[in-house]
Amino acid sequence: MKYIFYILLLLLPASMQAQTKTETAKPGKLSSLIGKTGYEFTKTDGDIYVTKVEGKHNKEIYLIATESEGMVVLFSIVQEKAGATISVQQMKQLMKLALDLDRIKVGLDDEDETLMVRVDFSSRTLDAQELTEGLDQIGVAADEAYAIIQKK
Repeated sequence: MKYIFYILLLLLPASMQAQTKTETAKPGKLSSLIGKTGYEFTKTDGDIYVTKVEGKHNKEIYLIATESEGMVVLFSIVQEKAGATISVQQMKQLMKLALDLDRIKVGLDDEDETLMVRVDFSSRTLDAQELTEGLDQIGVAADEAYAIIQKK
């Protein structure tokens, strides 16, 4: 679970990380919508919400949601340090998957080449239906990416 917080910090722009205690204390839009998604979340420190779903290929997919400075970020870590083990063929399949997905980003982080999927929303326009659809899409994208990297 510790790696989730590390990855989250890498994902969020520096401006989103620089919050005051007053900003953190304000309940955001995410906190009011998260219970309307049909997913059961656990809230961790720093207003990070985590839930686990089961996919066709991966039985434990963690979906993470957080909000900061008007943005809601949903993501899932597919595999840590995947970059060193992904073949050229798998990378092509991941790039095709990224193109086929609606709004979901598929990528490797710069620090340790963790493979993840992610989507960002403006909290100003986000509603429960859009949040639920985003969570559904992140789960499917993480499962499909996992299937690609498991093929040898």
